[in-house]
Amino acid sequence: MNDYRFEVAHRYYAQGSYDASIDLLKELLADDPNSPTYHGMLALNLIAQRRVHAAEFELKLALTQDPSLAFLYTASAQVYILKNKLRDALVQCDQALALEVDNIEALLLKSTIHKQLNQHDQALMYLDQASQLAPDDVSIQTAYGEHYLETGKNNLAYEYATRALHSNSQNIDANLLMGNIQLTLDNIEEAEYHAKFAILQNPENRAALVLLANIKMRRNLIFGLWWRFNSALANSSQIKSTIILIGAYLFFNLLAQIIYDLGYPQSSMIISYSWLAFVIYTWIGVPYYHRKLAKELEKFSFNSSF
Repeated sequence: MNDYRFEVAHRYYAQGSYDASIDLLKELLADDPNSPTYHGMLALNLIAQRRVHAAEFELKLALTQDPSLAFLYTASAQVYILKNKLRDALVQCDQALALEVDNIEALLLKSTIHKQLNQHDQALMYLDQASQLAPDDVSIQTAYGEHYLETGKNNLAYEYATRALHSNSQNIDANLLMGNIQLTLDNIEEAEYHAKFAILQNPENRAALVLLANIKMRRNLIFGLWWRFNSALANSSQIKSTIILIGAYLFFNLLAQIIYDLGYPQSSMIISYSWLAFVIYTWIGVPYYHRKLAKELEKFSFNSSF
């Protein structure tokens, strides 16, 4: 376990150089095929590459060798998150916490899971628990910023993003958080700076490529307005989003009816067609956005002139 190659593999993983980390771990496993730590670390790299089935296989081997390693359960939780089995992921986090009551990774994962379940109060509760253990941890500051950004509290999100960057200006997640905040605030150049920085650090980072796609959509003359409208709905609660959409439908139809009753049938028809055009516009925007996103998510080599 004192093999220097494991430390290098761990460093590669932290930097996002997953292929290099995997190559070293394969060498280590050739020498020690029963090491649960090597199998578990290999699983983490596979999870980062979204190779779910391979990661599950490695975790099964690791847990067979040593079921007392807490990080194996947080890795299992990440697999369940990728499979959208959020309740199972929570069980794995609880397993990790039973082994290590101060396991920050498990607390952050529980916060993420509850956020995906739209249980924002519980998500914040687990963030607070993690913060009590390590208040200056960059990952916790970033998690707070992401929580407040998603709940529409941009000022608090910006405050935590700034703290995280002051703690570690090279941190990819902190830069991505700030980039997403700046995009929300329509500071496109600032958002692009942080997106480019993150991609320079790791050209395969999925979140960085998503941010880049969102920046390109925002700049698009045709679909920029759609992106802003869609983002506003995404950052609203489900009830608020529903009210906005129903309200828009009623407004257009009521206005068309009033104009018609006043004796302007052609103008009424124009308003009705305007609503239809809006629906078609938003409908077309969704597949266009996903095509744009898929293109950005394709594996590529970073071009220095980008």
